[in-house]
Amino acid sequence: MVFDGSADVPSLTANASPALFDWRKAREDAAGGTDATEDPLPDTNIAPSVTFAESDPENPLDAFIQEFVLFAPGPGSRFGQDSMNTWLLGPPFGGGLYVQSADVVSLGNGGEIILSFPRFFPINGDGPDFIIFENAFTPRGSATLFMEPGIVGVSQDGIDFVDFPCSLSAPYTGCAGTHAVLANPDYNTINPRDPDTAGGDAYDLQTLGLNYIKYIRIRDSNLKLAGEAATSTGQAGFDLDAIAIVHGAKP
Repeated sequence: MVFDGSADVPSLTANASPALFDWRKAREDAAGGTDATEDPLPDTNIAPSVTFAESDPENPLDAFIQEFVLFAPGPGSRFGQDSMNTWLLGPPFGGGLYVQSADVVSLGNGGEIILSFPRFFPINGDGPDFIIFENAFTPRGSATLFMEPGIVGVSQDGIDFVDFPCSLSAPYTGCAGTHAVLANPDYNTINPRDPDTAGGDAYDLQTLGLNYIKYIRIRDSNLKLAGEAATSTGQAGFDLDAIAIVHGAKP
């Protein structure tokens, strides 16, 4: 859920750090060639057991979401849809511990999105292999983190998906959207690909016994924790900000 009127709650340093890379301009330029309605054909030519040598992406943007395969919003999803071709590219623009990010796309209650990584994809490395960023935060006057959990599934071929374990009861262990997002290139120099400092929810492919993946699916848990008001205003469900590859390889 995206709340209005909370931008006055400080959560990050007041003075923006000098950007090492102009992520906003880069993703706006890249958005011109991104078509969220185009469904890339699944890549079924790589054997599931193949291993890849870890490398860096040729384009810094490729360490994040690259292409959209499916966006199937549920009830209450309107926020961010007009800007998703831009907002979902590049690193997260997190609000920190006490402010939700508005640089997100709401999936709606029970909504689903599938992303593909054809140019640089997550591989099984040492520790977490990718991070999913939502906009969980602790509202003013509360000691409890507000969250809208999502169920994360992955696939090598875009056809067969396997879900990471996700408990749909508090504290929603294994679900995405359960940790605040700290990395924000507008305000700090936190590495968005560092699971120890970036915030968000990190996933290890070793958990599922996979060497690599090329597709990530996120489904809103449909718990409707934000209430009916969020549904009526189009701000319901899991709010996707970004996905960062920690360990990756090129084809």
